Amino acid sequence: MKKLLLLFIFIHTLVLTAIADNYVAVTGDRVNLRAQPSTNAEVLWTLGKYFPLKVLKQQGNWYQVEDFEGDKGWIHNSVANKENRGVIVIRNNVNVRSSNSTNSDILFRTSYGVAFRIIGQRSNWYQVEHPDGHQGWIRGDLLWGAK
Repeated sequence: MKKLLLLFIFIHTLVLTAIADNYVAVTGDRVNLRAQPSTNAEVLWTLGKYFPLKVLKQQGNWYQVEDFEGDKGWIHNSVANKENRGVIVIRNNVNVRSSNSTNSDILFRTSYGVAFRIIGQRSNWYQVEHPDGHQGWIRGDLLWGAK
């Protein structure tokens, strides 16, 4: 019995650790982050496409999540995608470049809080796509959610 209890605790810990290391990206243009896991709960924020969130735990079809500023809330799993990873810019006036080098051309600049979808990676550089379709490369230390 004691071995069974220890096995249960071990498996439970592994599952919680796996969930805690997961990120999801918002799939819609206007998705509600709620105070509780219910469509009747207060809307805390409305999030845009590709906005990344770290999953803290799952309750039924809902994820309790945390954003890049440490704010927490709940999002329904139907509007959160684990496959298309999102990242968010954590600095102002960030260069988005034509390739993974500071010597490459600057395609455009972006700001703090702008979300992108990861479409490629080389070393500490991420090839990203904005919801409007613009693409380029950003250094990983300028992004949250790129782990």
